[in-house]
This record gives sequence, structure tokens and C-alpha cells, in this order.
Amino acid sequence: MTQAGALLLSLAIEVPVVGAVEGRGRPLVVAAAATLLTHPFAWNGWQALIPHLPWLGRALLVELSVVAVEAVLYAALLRLPWRRAFGLSLCANALSFGLGLLVIRLGRALGLG
Repeated sequence: MTQAGALLLSLAIEVPVVGAVEGRGRPLVVAAAATLLTHPFAWNGWQALIPHLPWLGRALLVELSVVAVEAVLYAALLRLPWRRAFGLSLCANALSFGLGLLVIRLGRALGLG
């Protein structure tokens, strides 16, 4: 999957999750901005860590870092309690990561990548 494809998939999943939980308007804008902010760091961090950590180590380090940063943004910009912001970020990112893996696997099975 390309970086652009991964970003589009992340936006397509995470923004609606936040919107479903917190409503339209500001939550959608904050979710999109948070994903746009963290995605380049996640992508580049993943690539940089390939020689240093196994797949699971990279996944945990990168994804938990993204969850933490986005939780801070949700708490600050949406005025959510910390636990709610963390839970929202964790759910949105876990779904995005899991569906991303599924898309990659399906693409490979279909000979697309």
C-alpha cells in the first residue's frame, strides 16, 4: 500500500468513527486534522524502525504513539475527558490499523500488490 493510499484509508475510517461517537462539525475536522498530522510520522517512523524492531514491535510503538498524540488532540480540541479521548483514539486507530491489514491481505490475495 502506498502512503497516500494508507492516508486515505485512515481518513475514511477514523473520521467517521469520531463523528459517530462525538457528532458532526468540529469533531470531524479535529479527527481529520489529527490523522493528517500523525500519519506522516507513523509512516516514516514505521519505515525507519524496520531494521531495528520486528513487525509487532513496530506496530505497537508506532500505533500507541499515534493513539497518544491523537488522544491529546481530542482531549484538548474537543474538550473530552482524558479517558474518553484515549478510548476514542484507541478505537479509531485500532479499527483503521486492522482494516488496513485486511486491505493489504486482500490486495495480495487478488494479486494487486
